[in-house]
Amino acid sequence: MAAHSGNARLYLASDGVYHLFSGIQELPGCRIYACQEDLEARAIENREKVTVPDNFYAAFIEDVMEHCKYAYTF
Repeated sequence: MAAHSGNARLYLASDGVYHLFSGIQELPGCRIYACQEDLEARAIENREKVTVPDNFYAAFIEDVMEHCKYAYTF
């Protein structure tokens, strides 16, 4: 679904940060954001092509409210 949108933003929090091991960063047209605290809690250091905002949840809410037509959660 994300690959077909051409402009998806994926926010990874909690156990969702484990998706960084799946190669999700290689999806075309997707921007990946991850929560710093969740990365640290799971000892994930591979942050290639991943944006880690200073305040993950504030950035997420602002993005949804300002730029999002559709939001999907899994």
